[in-house]
Formats: sequence, C-alpha cells, structure tokens
Amino acid sequence: KVKFINKKNEPVLRVVGDNFALGFDRTTGWLTQYEVGGTNMLGNGGTLKANFWRALTDNDMGADFQHKLGVWRNPEMQLTAFDVQKEKQATGDKQTIITVKASYDMPKVEAKLFLTYTIYPTGRVDVEETMQTTPGKKNPDMFRFGMLMQMPYDMDESTFYGRGPVENYSDRKESQLVGIYKQNVDDQFFAYVRPQETGTKSDIRVWKQTNKAGQGLVIRPFEPCSMSA
Repeated sequence: KVKFINKKNEPVLRVVGDNFALGFDRTTGWLTQYEVGGTNMLGNGGTLKANFWRALTDNDMGADFQHKLGVWRNPEMQLTAFDVQKEKQATGDKQTIITVKASYDMPKVEAKLFLTYTIYPTGRVDVEETMQTTPGKKNPDMFRFGMLMQMPYDMDESTFYGRGPVENYSDRKESQLVGIYKQNVDDQFFAYVRPQETGTKSDIRVWKQTNKAGQGLVIRPFEPCSMSA
C-alpha cells in the first residue's frame, strides 16, 4: 500500500509505503526525502531537482560559454502549483499509485517547467520533466536538461550499462563500447590540470549507485542518456 500525508500546516508533503517514505518540500516542490528500509537515499540536505548546467571545460571557456550560456546556470524557478492525488492504475492488478505534480515559472528564460512524480507501492518513482518555452523567445543552448541528486557519501559504487569504461560524451563516445561496467566514484574523476567537467558516460540504459553493502538506487532512463557520479 501507498498513501500520502497532506497536512497544510506542515512544510513537507509525505508519501509512505510499507518499507519506504518520501518527502516533498512545499516551498520548492523538490524531493527532499527518499528512505527505503530506514536508509536515506539522499545525503544530508540533499534533493532531487532540475538541472541545466555542468562544470565548464577548457573548450567551453575558450568559447566564452560561461557568459553566453550563463542564464542556465542557476535560473530563477518560482513554484506556481503543487498538487498530489491518489489513483488506481487502469491495467494490471489496479494497484494504487500516488502522483505529485510541481509546476514552475522561469521568468529569465520565459519558460515553464513541469515535474511529475509517479510513486508506486514498491517504492519505485517515475520522474517526468517537461519544459514549455515561449514562441519567439530565443535563449542560448543549455548544457544539460535533466535532474541532479545528492546522495550519501558512502554510496560511491557505480554499476552502469552504457558506454565505458573511460569518460565519454556525445562528441567523443565511439571509442567506448556499450557494456556493463563497475567503478568507484573516485575512479571516474580525471585530474585535468585545470578542474573541469569529468566522468560523464553516454548512452546509459541502467545506472546503479550504492554503498558497499549494495544499498542504493537503480536508475532506468526512459531512453538512453548521459549520466555521471
């Protein structure tokens, strides 16, 4: 079973199941609690939130992207709607699911962002992120369109199904074969002379991030994407 606790005077909306608990901050709409079996999947003060930026590279700075694309580094996001509802699935065993929806206005880029979290009795969470732009409004490219999560420091073991084992990107990935790889987070860092973006893997189908005991999250993108830890 899964249910939500929606007390208007509390700062956090809670969704709980038999072995898990989630919490959403009412002022930001971000997921701020994700506990399974008493283990917190988010680090101290961690969140799951929208992300449009990454660390700069030497080439980025040569092209002055830190200024040209800067509007996406930390764009203002105003929570305009926050809603939760319970419903029965129309297919299968008709299990109860909880849907949390957060809507944002992004005035500097004249866009709206919509996040939908579908929560199942097993503790699985589907996250859908959609942006609606304003026709005729021209913005520079964004470095990323995705999500960013802070996890506990000891969850430093990565197992992924995608291109590896060396870091690879959309413009330099053909040398790395699709396979199943296991790496420590420290191993995925490359010590460039000047610190910059590092460790990304392309065409990811599945990513597992855990501690040494195997506790953690399995992330399955709806289609192959780039990820890093």
